[in-house]
Amino acid sequence: MDTLEPKQIAVPITSSWWTMKCTLEEKGGKYVFRFQHGTRKEYQPGMDALEAALSLKLDRDKPSTEVVKFVNDYGVTDRFREVETQLLNKFLHKKTLEEGHLNEAQTKNRNKELKKELYVTWHDLYVDLDDLQRMFLTWKATGNLEAINELLANDMPPGLTPRLAERVEGVVWEFAFPTLYDALVGLLAQSIVEGRSWKTCPHCKKVFINGKRRFCNDRCREAYHNKRKSSDFGNEHQRLYQTLRRRRENDLIDDETFEKVRRQLKKQTTIPGLKAVEKKNGKLFARLKEGPTINGGPRQYKDKPGGTK
Repeated sequence: MDTLEPKQIAVPITSSWWTMKCTLEEKGGKYVFRFQHGTRKEYQPGMDALEAALSLKLDRDKPSTEVVKFVNDYGVTDRFREVETQLLNKFLHKKTLEEGHLNEAQTKNRNKELKKELYVTWHDLYVDLDDLQRMFLTWKATGNLEAINELLANDMPPGLTPRLAERVEGVVWEFAFPTLYDALVGLLAQSIVEGRSWKTCPHCKKVFINGKRRFCNDRCREAYHNKRKSSDFGNEHQRLYQTLRRRRENDLIDDETFEKVRRQLKKQTTIPGLKAVEKKNGKLFARLKEGPTINGGPRQYKDKPGGTK
């Protein structure tokens, strides 16, 4: 008799987080993000949130406008539950008021606490973002998973939270990370499992996932090449490339040599890098020797750079 085997279903790991409109305040050289009441919105963090967090330029002393935008777009990392603790306290204050057994002074104090805006200090947010970026760079440079495994094992109390969630396809069973910081670490781990390729855009320095593209978007690609063409670097690159092109057109080097050196030039991003390529291929880029020409053609090398005579 045929039997139906139970279908194997992988339990998805996701997270639901929140954003709130925030303003940045500075008092005595210390910066605090304050969140506006009634602006909370739920969302599911995705790879765009991780890319944005890894691309931030961090200054320990002062948050940049990019950081403020990140907090408005994706919320706070809240690694140690500072904001969630404030929310819990507000809930308890409200519940105590509803019970109606407080005296006048206690009631006044509870109402005062309820009116306070949620907040997080730049110091706490900086520590979270800096740790996340350091962990990513360590893995990117060495491939070592120890830091990520240690975080997954020890830095996420109470770990993944099981829940039922309503999705477009219906009710689903999933595990959720308790904070945005934990969710970002989980997304990084997932990208490693899936073999995703992480790159840094040469123009804007944004960190992004894409194994085939060199730039994060077409605008950056065009801006990067336009800048190279109009700069001292661009002029030097063009000088060497045009010399290389003329050598091939005049049959002084073969196609294989042309492509090899062209790729070397393309990889460089600084003038010293170009100079190193020129020095490495000194014979190819050297001025043609003085002497007679062949059939009115260009002056020839005694030995062709491509290796032929």
